[in-house]
Amino acid sequence: MDNQQPINKSPNILLWIIWFALLGAILTYLAVLKISFQPEKGATLENDMLVKILGGVGLCGIAAAFFIRNVITLPMAKKLTPETMMNVLPSCIISWALAESVAIYGLVLGFQGAPFSISSAFFLASFAAMIFLSPNFASLKGLVRVLPDE
Repeated sequence: MDNQQPINKSPNILLWIIWFALLGAILTYLAVLKISFQPEKGATLENDMLVKILGGVGLCGIAAAFFIRNVITLPMAKKLTPETMMNVLPSCIISWALAESVAIYGLVLGFQGAPFSISSAFFLASFAAMIFLSPNFASLKGLVRVLPDE
């Protein structure tokens, strides 16, 4: 019986491993930008439209991540047990990838010459979204209570 318990918890551990890996990637992108690319003082981004476009795409990505988590994952979580945790794995990974992509937009802006204050806003938004979308099994079960019974 004791051998069965780690197997039942492994999907939850897998979710946390993937989440921490993506969170680490966001921090790595920030470190790469801060350490390896130092724009000259007074340098500005030549194409201000790129900030607006990537900002809009980033906001849509974060909105889609929360949509996936709240509209797609929660109905599947109605019958969520440690054994059925793998059912929510794809939607969790997609929502995290959408949240992480915003940091990549910040990295692109940084390499295009945007001031660090602008590109860091993208990293902050990505990091905050990842924190709110953390794979907390208890919170998934708690949010299911707001769903009506079928």
